[in-house]
Amino acid sequence: MHPKHLDLSKGTIIHIEDFKSPGYKPKDKYLLIFGAESVTTVLAFTLTTTDWTLTATGREVIEVPQNSVPKLPKKCWIKCFHHAERLDVQQLEYGYKNYTVTVKGKIPSELLNRIRNVVECSDVLSRMDIADYLAAMDRDLREKK
Repeated sequence: MHPKHLDLSKGTIIHIEDFKSPGYKPKDKYLLIFGAESVTTVLAFTLTTTDWTLTATGREVIEVPQNSVPKLPKKCWIKCFHHAERLDVQQLEYGYKNYTVTVKGKIPSELLNRIRNVVECSDVLSRMDIADYLAAMDRDLREKK
C-alpha cells in the first residue's frame, strides 16, 4: 500500500526517476532530504556511488555505511560539497503519486550530525549557502518540537 503523503522529513532518502540537474542529462538519482527551506521547498544533497574521499573535496563527503539503509543498492556517499538541490514539494508529491519518486529509507541519525558539521565547516560552500543549509536543518528540528 502506497502511503498517502511523501515523507520529506530530515534524513529521508528519496529516489527520483529522470532527475534533472542543471548541466546534466536527466538521470535516476538518490537524494537525501536535510531540511526545509520553506513550506514549499526542501533542500537535498545528492548521493553518489563514486568514492570522493581521496579527492580535494574528500572531507566534504559522508559515507553511508553499506546496509545502514537497506533499500540503497550499494555503498554510497553524500556529496555535501555540491550545492544543495532545492526541490519543490508539490512536484515531489506529484511524482510520488505517479511512482517516479519513491522513499528508500532514513539515514542513521548520527550521519545527520556529521552532515551538519561538514556543512558548517565547509571550505567549498559559500557562506550564504552554509547559512541557508544550517537554517533549513534547524527549521526541520523546530517543526518537530
